[in-house]
Amino acid sequence: MNFKPLTAASVFMALVAASIFMSMTYFAAPTLAQAAASTQTADFVRKASIGNIFEIESSKLAVARTSAKDVKNFALMMMADHTQLGDQLKKTLASSDTGLSVAEKPDDQLQKTLDSLKAAPTTAFDNLYVQAQSKAHDDAVSLFADYADSGDNMDLKNFASSAIPTLKKHQELVHSLTQSHMISRQ
Repeated sequence: MNFKPLTAASVFMALVAASIFMSMTYFAAPTLAQAAASTQTADFVRKASIGNIFEIESSKLAVARTSAKDVKNFALMMMADHTQLGDQLKKTLASSDTGLSVAEKPDDQLQKTLDSLKAAPTTAFDNLYVQAQSKAHDDAVSLFADYADSGDNMDLKNFASSAIPTLKKHQELVHSLTQSHMISRQ
């Protein structure tokens, strides 16, 4: 083979071409942190929307099945407030650049809980519903607070932050129901 000696100009051009290529791949490819942030946002939207569906659907059951006025009033509030939160989440997603949409149905675990509520005897329904709502609201407050603190999408962080007072109010109310229904059953 016949190699030509490299000139300073050809070395310089090769370095320029390499640095252009490297900067193009650096700016075009998402970093690991960006990929994780996108996953974080998708996870938040998925969990928030399936939780919201569960709140509404389980509360519809409660309105139809309970004879306790406090449980029925709580369930009616859940239906109204979580319908509003769901609409706000849809609106936030529509105006964001995430390309995400809300879930249309609960995940398998929450569906099993809904099925258990549907099958529960009337005498056990209120207690099971209140327990399910208590867990759901503990999970929701934690999920929304975590995303409000460390989420990567500002629109969704603002949504999460604005929803926390409502979720905490629900959490306090359902914990109160838990206490009153545990006491009344003893």
